[in-house]
Amino acid sequence: MRLVVLDGPEYRSRRVLARRDALLVDSRRREEDFSCNPRWSARTAGELRPHAPLVGVGSSLGALALLHLHWTRPGLFGALLLQSGSFFHRETERYERQFARFDRVHRFVDRVLHGRGRPAKIPVTMTCGLQEQNLRNNVATAQALARHGWDVRLVLHPGGHDWDEWRRAAREELPRLQRRAAG
Repeated sequence: MRLVVLDGPEYRSRRVLARRDALLVDSRRREEDFSCNPRWSARTAGELRPHAPLVGVGSSLGALALLHLHWTRPGLFGALLLQSGSFFHRETERYERQFARFDRVHRFVDRVLHGRGRPAKIPVTMTCGLQEQNLRNNVATAQALARHGWDVRLVLHPGGHDWDEWRRAAREELPRLQRRAAG
């Protein structure tokens, strides 16, 4: 399966992924587009559909956008690598409540936490640093996906919300995820 990487040019410039055949998706309006924006999801799904099934890779809001895209636009992905996802929810989020799209993100994450919706239960690997503020959100999301029958692997690592950790985790976990998706 081909890779699609949200924040792709950043992943490339930071040398997170060595593969050159990945589809690199970026946004000039990242905070708006990657925060469960239905217009962005519809447009992006149309662009990606000819390449499906894909393995999606994203961090922070990019991880959130991938899960939202899979949840609302079925058939695109065969697996997801979600790194330090911005899965903001009122019950677990203490720091980002002033984020402009917090309510929209909360509504989607609430659907995930309560298993509302019928997306394909594809393999998912989630990575998150033990020192970052997104830890509680990622643990809650991984536990909810597992509770609802998903093949989810949560990998916690030392460190925080940064490119060094995402690089190390992606290099270790992406091959494992691709094998799970193929088998």
